[in-house]
Amino acid sequence: MQTVHYFYSYLQVVSPREEESACFYVPTGGGGHCSAGILAAQMGLPVHSVVACVNENDVLHTLISTGELESRREVVATLAPSMDISVPYNVERIL
Repeated sequence: MQTVHYFYSYLQVVSPREEESACFYVPTGGGGHCSAGILAAQMGLPVHSVVACVNENDVLHTLISTGELESRREVVATLAPSMDISVPYNVERIL
């Protein structure tokens, strides 16, 4: 279902005749919404980039940057509880 959101959002801001690519900035914790954007691009949506935005609990960023998963890291409570995770549980969809 998340992939549909990319197509809907794209069609709200870009005319289908323009075939212009779009950049998506996505708040993420586990990576599910980012993987949906990657899937949308693979399905033919003209996606220029999917940028994962993280908060203090940046386990996805750390994993992608260093290749290491720090699973014993303490979770910091923030104003975005859906991003407050200790394990990026959708990372296999991205890789």
